[in-house]
Amino acid sequence: MSEIRGQSSLDSSTHNRVDIYVRLSEGGTEVFRPTQALDLGNGHFRLEATAGYYAEDETWELAPGSEFRGEFRSFDSGKFLVAMQATKS
Repeated sequence: MSEIRGQSSLDSSTHNRVDIYVRLSEGGTEVFRPTQALDLGNGHFRLEATAGYYAEDETWELAPGSEFRGEFRSFDSGKFLVAMQATKS
């Protein structure tokens, strides 16, 4: 079972920024944290650290600054854009 933590909302006044969820790499339950990313085009993004990012408190599967591909995944609470495979370090 997957869990979505927190809320994230799209700020329509910012260009190229999207709301995205990044997987936490801790524990046995699949958990995602909302953050933002820059849309680089063609399904590729660059992850940003937002105000809720504390490296000492939780470990993200992809570090802020990572480039990756994103895809929509369905959860009980809706459909969300999720950070997937890194495309470069």
